[in-house]
Amino acid sequence: MQINNKFNIGEIVYLTTDPEQLPRVVFGIHVYKGHMMYEVAHINITGLHYDFEINREKNILLQITSN
Repeated sequence: MQINNKFNIGEIVYLTTDPEQLPRVVFGIHVYKGHMMYEVAHINITGLHYDFEINREKNILLQITSN
């Protein structure tokens, strides 16, 4: 089996829909038939997200306009 993950465990990422743009760390990769999801955490809040919901860079514009 070959897995072509976009993000790696230990990488710091940001959610595209998070208005605060809080940093999260990838700590798990769930592989399913036909797709994969990344398990990310900020302090004690965790969640599973698709790669299109995650960015390596903070979206400053989203952070500024949400305040």
